[in-house]
Amino acid sequence: MIINDALEFFTEDKRKREKAKAAQNIAIGIGIGVAVGVLAGVLLAPKSGKETREFLKNKAADTADAIKDSVRKNAEAARDMAADIADNASDAIKDL
Repeated sequence: MIINDALEFFTEDKRKREKAKAAQNIAIGIGIGVAVGVLAGVLLAPKSGKETREFLKNKAADTADAIKDSVRKNAEAARDMAADIADNASDAIKDL
């Protein structure tokens, strides 16, 4: 019974890590897609060079801010998950 609980805990932990990794991959893919779309839009837009450079500068700043926010949120989620895993592992070890 205790061994089954321990195995179930580690299986659940693995699923959580896989879901987090999948979410991270999706976020990276979306970020790349947005960057390519913005670049294509800028290059094909009928604006002057000065306007285009200003637009790119603003978009780069916005994108950097969005990436920082995403990294911060993912780091918080990872810390929370690590704390949960540590608590669950501690409980599982106590049960053993």
